[in-house]
Amino acid sequence: MKTRVLLNSIMLLSVLFPAVLIAQDNITAQQVQDTTQQQNQDTSKKDDPQQTKRKLLMIRKGNRTVHKYVGANECQPCHSSEEIGDQYRIWNKSKHADAYSVLASPKAIKIGKERGIDNPQESDSCLECHITGFGHPQSEKDSSFNQSEGVGCEACHGPGSDYRAMEIMRDRDKAIKAGLAIPNEQTCVACHNENSPTYKEFKYDNFLKKIAHPVPDTASM
Repeated sequence: MKTRVLLNSIMLLSVLFPAVLIAQDNITAQQVQDTTQQQNQDTSKKDDPQQTKRKLLMIRKGNRTVHKYVGANECQPCHSSEEIGDQYRIWNKSKHADAYSVLASPKAIKIGKERGIDNPQESDSCLECHITGFGHPQSEKDSSFNQSEGVGCEACHGPGSDYRAMEIMRDRDKAIKAGLAIPNEQTCVACHNENSPTYKEFKYDNFLKKIAHPVPDTASM
């Protein structure tokens, strides 16, 4: 089980936030690949998920700009009108918004007990796919951030402290340089995969429609 969690942790770091870990943090794809291969080859090594994350996170220290997680509530002011696409409401009504709270449900506690986990809301193997910014230190989270929001906007779009300003968001290229990540199918399957004890067949196109929140072409930002 530790090996599975270990590999899933590496996947989360290298796939879930490619724009943040690679493009923005001076980490190369080869470095991620080398670290992953090393862990795959040494399956007997009893390295906990947190230690593995720290190894990859240390690669990205360098001369980078730290983009902080600010929380979904900071996205709400500009993303709550129908004119702009009402993204906040769509997210808030989705299962992503309940991803952390659901870990306290009787079903989650039962599954946890079966896996030797006393409290799913405190277990790394559960939190890595049920909160935003997992594996990132508190210093990279603004005071407005609260992990109880579950899988928030920044879980897929990257920490927003530097791209949330309207003058940045109006320019896609500037936003990406400021930390905006563009999610794709690989972003989703980093968590929606058979390693999850509640996994159901994941058809990307079908599930994407359930959470679609595009900015209308007619929107003026």
